[in-house]
Amino acid sequence: MKIRMIPENKAYAGTPADIVNKLSADAIFLKHKTPGEYMRAVCKRLPSIKIEGKTHEERCEDFLRGMLANGMAKVVIEEASIDQYEIRIVRETLGISQEKFAHRLGVSFATVNRWEKGLHVPQSEAILMSLRRTAENFAAA
Repeated sequence: MKIRMIPENKAYAGTPADIVNKLSADAIFLKHKTPGEYMRAVCKRLPSIKIEGKTHEERCEDFLRGMLANGMAKVVIEEASIDQYEIRIVRETLGISQEKFAHRLGVSFATVNRWEKGLHVPQSEAILMSLRRTAENFAAA
């Protein structure tokens, strides 16, 4: 997945954990030693971000979803980088089910389910454009 941090206009790519690790390393203003400490420090500044995942990867997804919902970041949809995390985080940030997301994109529930499990990736340029529009419309809201 790839996100762009709004204040710095800097892009980060990788898994959610990779992105949080990079954000943590770049965060000069916070005195922290681990990505977990970084996420907790940001959550203190933005209390609407809720991190509830059991694994580090799930906590990183929760964190990025919160950053998107707070307008601090936006998803960058590129064919070469789209992955299961990006799709799931966009859908969950919108707060809709796989069924509703599938309907919005004009695909089946099973297709969205396979994308989120990493079994397939969107191939159609029309689907990629629709994903881009969905992510951009959310960021603009």
